[in-house]
Amino acid sequence: MEDKIKGILEGFDFQKVHDYMVLTNWTWANPYGISIPSVQELKSTAAILLRSVASDEKEYSSTATGGFVAHKFPWGLDLNFALHRRSSY
Repeated sequence: MEDKIKGILEGFDFQKVHDYMVLTNWTWANPYGISIPSVQELKSTAAILLRSVASDEKEYSSTATGGFVAHKFPWGLDLNFALHRRSSY
């Protein structure tokens, strides 16, 4: 699973997410206060989320924080940065 996580982290455009957060003043709370996260902080948070779902024993799993959503499916992993979503089931 670690190779899939590495592939996602290498291919994900964290700079694009960071640029949007700067543009909209989207902040996160951190141990030092409230600020816009750095690209490295975004990448670290995404890695934590992906490892969390990858290690879940369930076939399907998801977790989210700060706009990131990580999913585990039987066929692989998914990471997205969600701005808006609406569902009806």
